[in-house]
Amino acid sequence: MEGWGDLSTLNLEKAIQKSQKVTLDKLIFAIGIRHIGQENAKTLAKYFLSVKKFEELFLKEKRKKILNYLLELDGIGETQVNSLETFFSNNNNVNSVSNLIKKLNVINFETSKSGIFYGKTIMFTGGLSKMSRAEAKAFVEKEGGKILGTPSKKLDYLVVGDSKPTSKKVEKAKQLNIKILDENNWYNLLNRWTSFN
Repeated sequence: MEGWGDLSTLNLEKAIQKSQKVTLDKLIFAIGIRHIGQENAKTLAKYFLSVKKFEELFLKEKRKKILNYLLELDGIGETQVNSLETFFSNNNNVNSVSNLIKKLNVINFETSKSGIFYGKTIMFTGGLSKMSRAEAKAFVEKEGGKILGTPSKKLDYLVVGDSKPTSKKVEKAKQLNIKILDENNWYNLLNRWTSFN
């Protein structure tokens, strides 16, 4: 083709090869599921961790159980879950994504395998006075924990901020015997492990 020499061709080949290596969250975002933005894609990738686990959404017999659990994740609601159900109930979508995955090198989503909250699930309700909710959530994830959006038996701690906590969530946590931390206890927990002030 006119204007294409060895260098242009080599650069194109390198770009194609580079684009075949993709992280799981970027793959989930890129396939274009309605209502699944970049943050939702990251949340989903943190749950699935590997493309093999993500592919379980393709199977009708496993999908319902997975979608029920996803509803508990912070930032994933019925709108997102319904979109996932609609998308993966379509055989053309499943075949397209499956074929795409075969052509790509999908890198597992890396989460901390250590830290003070490793293996723990935490939920926040109400505003905190010394840190924003976003900072608190980021800290938990950095320290190996997972953030849930609704109380369930899988929840280890509910952190209740002083500013406008949701009483329904607190009551549900009490019914499920989940450990509830008020704001002072939350900071005390952090102070035991960090130099946070």
